[in-house]
Amino acid sequence: MKRSFLLFSLLIAMVSALSACADEDLFVPMEYTASIDEVQAVSIDVRDRMIDVSLSDDDQIHVDYFVSSKEGYDIGIADGCLSMIRTSNK
Repeated sequence: MKRSFLLFSLLIAMVSALSACADEDLFVPMEYTASIDEVQAVSIDVRDRMIDVSLSDDDQIHVDYFVSSKEGYDIGIADGCLSMIRTSNK
């Protein structure tokens, strides 16, 4: 009886821990769009992430990325340079 109660308690603790972590690590898709006339250079300060560069049909620059409560990106244009910097709250 003691063993069953202990196993059941352990199972409940594991399920609640996993469900709490799942909400925090949820990645949400985002998009940043800029006019090609505004940008003369691109600076990307991102490590350990796959980056895919391709042509756009609408003369716009599109940046598709994912953010979570712990990770995100600071994206903007300054002096004709589009910059993308990874931010972390870990």
